[in-house]
Amino acid sequence: MASSSLRLTDPYGIAKLDTIIANAGIGNDWSLVAQTAIDEVESHFKVNSVGPFALYLAMRPMLLASAEPKFVVISTELGSIGLQVLAMATIEYSFFHVSKTTSIEKSAELYRNLRLKALQTSPESFSSTFEIESAFTEDDWIKRLIERDRENFVCAATTHGAHSTTSVEWVGQLTIRGPSIQLITLSQKPLGNQLQARMRTKSAGRC
Repeated sequence: MASSSLRLTDPYGIAKLDTIIANAGIGNDWSLVAQTAIDEVESHFKVNSVGPFALYLAMRPMLLASAEPKFVVISTELGSIGLQVLAMATIEYSFFHVSKTTSIEKSAELYRNLRLKALQTSPESFSSTFEIESAFTEDDWIKRLIERDRENFVCAATTHGAHSTTSVEWVGQLTIRGPSIQLITLSQKPLGNQLQARMRTKSAGRC
């Protein structure tokens, strides 16, 4: 680290640095205190605390050569001793059957948003297209949810914001199709599902 300023000066002819940003660090272990190895504590302290200090010492001569030197250290909320009192957004996931009568207009809106995102993200997974379904009317989407030969189940993400705000988004959907009387053949598909790509690592598809 001490020779870093020399390496900058020698091959590139850099005589000064106006601004240095020491950004973030590492976070490789999330064990409880009683289960954390001393080696992990030392390695994190070396990078996250000693690292910016060593960087400043190595680059100090080049900073002092600037008319307005700035050394900026950027950390994260996880490094704050006041983390427990910070207002942070939380997300709750719920799975439920979509009613064919209650709040059907709102359900149709949420279903439309999810379906169109899925058509854009994974168009090869559908026989329909975004261009076709983006032209559907509100009545078209409602009709899909109230058809007698199918039942819809969804995974909804409810975000509780830092300032008492709440928003709901459907992030996964499963459709179980009939028929109620006639038997289906093996060539027919009684199931249909879609899940937002960003939710595929959050266990939202386990229902």
